[in-house]
Amino acid sequence: MAKYKRGQRCKRGMEVQTILFDRKRFTAAKARKWLKDHDFKAPKVDKGDKYLRFRQKAPKSCRFFRFGKAFEKGVRPVYCCPK
Repeated sequence: MAKYKRGQRCKRGMEVQTILFDRKRFTAAKARKWLKDHDFKAPKVDKGDKYLRFRQKAPKSCRFFRFGKAFEKGVRPVYCCPK
């Protein structure tokens, strides 16, 4: 997995790889509801200290990643440039 480098371009277009939910604002159940209401998958959750992570694509299918602007307070996407 490579990290995004400033100025790096994705010729195929960026896709949402993961959606992060702030644990101070969301429980796993509330996050799953948000995902379903916004037409995202709600697979197994990875729980970290600060975030709940719901993967939309396997990281192996990506060339590099980039954090995106929050969808709303406490909900942040991680974008992926597909291989």
